[in-house]
Amino acid sequence: MDKKAVANIVARVIDLPEGEQRVEGIELRICDVDENIVRQTELAAATDESNDVLDGLIPSEVVSVNGENTAVARKGNRINDLNTLAALFDAPFIEFDSDGPHMVWRSGCSWGHISPIMFFAKKGVRCMCVLYPTHAVPLRRYMLYAHHNYCIRSQAFNLLIRQLLDVFNEFAMRSLFPLFSTDVICGDDNLWLCVDLPRLLNERCFPVTMPVQERRPEVNSPLNGSRLRDLTEAWCSRRLSNFDYLLKLNEYAGRKPNQPDNHFIMPWVCDFSSENGGWRALDRTKYRLNKGDAQLEEMYRREPAHHVPELLSDIGYMVYRARKEPKEALCKVVRSKVCMALLIIVVR
Repeated sequence: MDKKAVANIVARVIDLPEGEQRVEGIELRICDVDENIVRQTELAAATDESNDVLDGLIPSEVVSVNGENTAVARKGNRINDLNTLAALFDAPFIEFDSDGPHMVWRSGCSWGHISPIMFFAKKGVRCMCVLYPTHAVPLRRYMLYAHHNYCIRSQAFNLLIRQLLDVFNEFAMRSLFPLFSTDVICGDDNLWLCVDLPRLLNERCFPVTMPVQERRPEVNSPLNGSRLRDLTEAWCSRRLSNFDYLLKLNEYAGRKPNQPDNHFIMPWVCDFSSENGGWRALDRTKYRLNKGDAQLEEMYRREPAHHVPELLSDIGYMVYRARKEPKEALCKVVRSKVCMALLIIVVR
């Protein structure tokens, strides 16, 4: 896409909300970016003038929407933080000020494993990244369902590993070392991986530099945006209760409340045989304890090899809500033959 087309699209999307939009007949995805996170991200290596990343940043022309070239203004910091980020990914950058929009033109992102970026833009306090939409889903979704599992000896698994190595290599070549997660790396139906850059930034996956007093705030609520490592440290130091920690683990596992087939799981740690004892072995699942190793091995001999989950979230959820759920829903999830017996027990 050329400069004029990008400039026309920028003028139309700069005030649009986040989400997928259709502009000039083109499907776009608009994502807001937290400038504070970008500013705290360690881009020192990227802003070194000896770094090849600056090819196209310092010499680039600043082009107004009407096509007139103007000089690059240097006020305050030598380089705008968002502009620096755009340069790393070879993407155009547009900034709106009192004189109107100004563009630092670049040919566009050529990374094979980055969600295709159209441009970065800044207007006032709002920073945005505009991308072409993709149909890729986070790797977390692949990990949640058995039909997305791949044998470690298969070519498909080798392809995934090779692409992950390519992703690490591409970021390392630009002196960026983010903390990747299965939420920011996505895959499509053809197993082609790509990194969702806006999500990578907003998830605070990059190392950041901030004043000591601002680092690692106390974890007072299970609803904050702390990383799992921070939550685990808070739990180990007893600043986070067992209950709140388990809730966060369920969230990280992709579980959600009010979803019978994917509800939160709170594991039992005792068998209730005594008031202060009866602790069960935590090195083995309840299924293994109840069925034994022979049954477990039999499951894995079948094709495809599988393991029946002991959690059975939907059944546990519906049994717990048996007094409120309609009979049809109970008979659908719980076995229909035992549904009436269950209702009798619940009524009693």
